[in-house]
Amino acid sequence: RAALVNAAKPLLAQLHAPILSALLRRRIAEIAGLPEIELAALLPASAPRSAPEAPARTPRLPVTSNDRRLLRALLFRPQLATGLDISLLGATNPVRPAVAFIQSATSASPVELTTAALIEQARGTSFETLFDELAAEIFGWDDDYDVNAELTGLVEKLKRGQENAAFREIVRSGPVDDLSAEQRKRAQEYRRGGPGGDARET
Repeated sequence: RAALVNAAKPLLAQLHAPILSALLRRRIAEIAGLPEIELAALLPASAPRSAPEAPARTPRLPVTSNDRRLLRALLFRPQLATGLDISLLGATNPVRPAVAFIQSATSASPVELTTAALIEQARGTSFETLFDELAAEIFGWDDDYDVNAELTGLVEKLKRGQENAAFREIVRSGPVDDLSAEQRKRAQEYRRGGPGGDARET
C-alpha cells in the first residue's frame, strides 16, 4: 500500500483537473483499502489551477467628433469664430454654448485674442475644464498648421448636415409622390447613402 501511495503522489501533484483528481483518489483508496480521509492525509493536494490569462486588448484609437474638432480649431485660432454662422449648430448642440463664448470673447477683445488669453478668460466658467482638455490636444500643432482649411471642411459638413436635416423633414411631412423630381432623386440618394447620405456623420 505504501508503494502504491508513493507512486501516485507525483501524478496527483501535477493534476489540475479537480474531478479527475477526486476520481483517482477514490480509486487509489479502494485499491489500497484505506478510507479516503486517511488517504487524503498521505497524498498531496492537487496543484492549484492557474487563472487563464486575460486576452490582450487592442488599444482603440480615440475618435474625435466633428464638434470637438470645431472647438479645437477655434481654440487654436479664436479669431476664426467671428466669421462662423452659429446657426449651423442646432439649438441642442452641446458645443454651441462654447462656440458662443468664444465668439463673445473675440468680439469684446480690443486686440486679436490668443489661445492663452481665451483659456484665461474661461477660468471659473463651465468651459474651463473643456478648454484645458482641448489645449492639451492642440499642444503639438505648429503655427503653420492650416486651421483655416480644417475649419472650412467642418463648416461644409455642418451645412450638409443642416440641409439634409431639412430635407428629411420634408420627406417625413408628406407622401413621396408630392415631392418634386429633384427631391425624389435626393430621397433615393439619401437612402442609398449617396451624396445626401454623408450628412448622417456625427
